[in-house]
Amino acid sequence: MSYATYSDLVERESEDTIYAAADNDRDGELSAAELLAIDKALADATGEMNSYIGQRHDLPLPTAPVWAAQICIDIALYRLSRMADALTNELRQRYADAVAFLKRVSKGEAGLGLAAEATPPITAAGEIRGGEILVESQPRLFGRNRRGVR
Repeated sequence: MSYATYSDLVERESEDTIYAAADNDRDGELSAAELLAIDKALADATGEMNSYIGQRHDLPLPTAPVWAAQICIDIALYRLSRMADALTNELRQRYADAVAFLKRVSKGEAGLGLAAEATPPITAAGEIRGGEILVESQPRLFGRNRRGVR
């Protein structure tokens, strides 16, 4: 599952930006090969995003975060522009911002924006469920008012 499609790209970016990045022969038309290159760049961008997201979250995600399409597009445009020798400072900065955000997601400093999962049920002592470890022990023997006597 790609986080963005060609339709998302057209909806979110100007025609000039798309053609500058993807129209390699500069004929004002996107050929089948150039459209395929766009799809490949979006798939590669999704893979790059998953390399960060997967460090903290299980993949595939149940639903895509609302920000995923724009970040995927930013990464794909950066890749396409590099190949077409049309990289601008704006696209370079958008890519850097996208990667910085993904690094924050991978470290747990930024969330996915998805609904929180239900709290796992409490289980027997020592059993691991949902990242929790439950431990059971004997009552305290020593304390401020006790000296090892039960």
